[in-house]
Amino acid sequence: MQLAWQQNGLHDPGLQPWHARTSWELVDAKGKPEMQGTWEEWWAAEKEYKVAVTIQGHEQTRYVTDRGTFVVGAPPASPMVNFVSRMLLSPVPNWTLLASVGLEILTHRAKGQKLTCTAPENEMGEMHSSTKLPQYCFSGNLPAIRLVATRGSESVFNSFVQFQGRYVARDIRIVGASFAEFDIHVDALEPIAPVKTADFTPPAGALHAPPGRISVAGDVMDGYFIGGQPPAYPPVARRDDVAGTVVLAATIEKDGSVGNLSVVSGPPELEEAAIAAVRTWRYLPYVLDGEPVSVETQIKVAFHLGRP
Repeated sequence: MQLAWQQNGLHDPGLQPWHARTSWELVDAKGKPEMQGTWEEWWAAEKEYKVAVTIQGHEQTRYVTDRGTFVVGAPPASPMVNFVSRMLLSPVPNWTLLASVGLEILTHRAKGQKLTCTAPENEMGEMHSSTKLPQYCFSGNLPAIRLVATRGSESVFNSFVQFQGRYVARDIRIVGASFAEFDIHVDALEPIAPVKTADFTPPAGALHAPPGRISVAGDVMDGYFIGGQPPAYPPVARRDDVAGTVVLAATIEKDGSVGNLSVVSGPPELEEAAIAAVRTWRYLPYVLDGEPVSVETQIKVAFHLGRP
C-alpha cells in the first residue's frame, strides 16, 4: 500500500509542473446522462496551482498560493467534483497518516480476472465483512491500482499511462449505491514548460476562500473508512423483526473522528444503535489543497435480520 501510494496519481510534490484535463459524466439507472462536467488542473508547486471546473454551465476557478486559496466564479454545483480530483490525484489513501492500521491480504475476482487486494483491520484488530471495509486491488506484480471496492461503491481503473514515473488511469468507472454510474476520462496529461507565474496569479476580484468544512458524498467517504465497532442489533428490534437502514448526517473531522451526528431517516427502533456504533468509527483524513479538512456527509448503517 505504501508503494501504491507513492506510484499512483499525481499528488507527489516532487513532480515537475503538469497539466491535466478530464471530462466526466453521471449516468442514471436507465443509462441516460444525468450530469456532465469538466475538471482541469495546472500544477507548478504545492502552493502554486489552479483548478478549473465546469458543471452544467457553472464555472469556477480556484487558485492555491502561499497566501491562501482564492476563487473566481460560482461554486461547484455538485460534490462529485471532489470525487474527480481524488480519483486522479490520490486514488490510494496515504496509509502513513495512520501507521497503526493493520492490513489483511485478500483476493477478488472481476470479470474472471484474479486480483490481489488489501483491506484495513479495524481498531479492535477484528475484520469486518469485506463489504464494509474498503478493498484496494492490484493485478500481477504492478502497484497500479485496478479496483477499489467500498461499502457503497466500486471503482475500476483502466487504460493506464505512466507519467513522470506515476501510474495514471485514463478511464475510471465508478458504480455507487446512490448513483448508477460515474465515468471519468482523462482527455489530456502533459508537462508544463515553461512555467509562467502570471498563469497562477489570482486575478483582481478573486475572493479569498478561508478553509472550512466541505460537503462530500457518502459513497466517496466510504473509501476513507478504516474501522470501528459494528452496530449492535437492539434485542427488541430483532424480536419485532425491525430491519432497515439508518441514514445519519455527520461531520468527519480533520483527524478522522466522527461528530455532529443526527438522524436523517430510518426505523426509530434502530437509531440509537446506529449512532452508538458510528461514534466509534474512524476515517482517513480528507485532504483538500494539501491540508486535511472537515467534511459534512451522510453515513448509512444497515441492519439485516438473520445476521449477528
